[in-house]
Amino acid sequence: MKHFLQGEAWQTLQREIGAPCSVLEGEGWSARGYLVKGKINTRLYVPYGPVLNSVEALPAAIAALRAEGKRLGAAFLRCEPTLIDPLHRAVATEQMRALGLFRVRHRQPEFTQ
Repeated sequence: MKHFLQGEAWQTLQREIGAPCSVLEGEGWSARGYLVKGKINTRLYVPYGPVLNSVEALPAAIAALRAEGKRLGAAFLRCEPTLIDPLHRAVATEQMRALGLFRVRHRQPEFTQ
């Protein structure tokens, strides 16, 4: 089950407040991202996403999100990779590090619905 921040209703709200939105998907993954303009930089934020059917889909998802962020002029990508399996929702730190990702302070509560 996808989190509501990865759903159409949240995307509609983001568009209504003027946030550029991106909807991307590939084999085994999907993501809705929003361009967030800060005081210092702009980032592509993908709350509770990309949503992965399996961890093997993570490299393709991150590559597509990085390309989308670059296309939109984002300085960086902020994402929260989530496995769709409710028993194993977190992606291991080692898997993220292998793709050049690192953990930062959470923006959203973990393991909530």
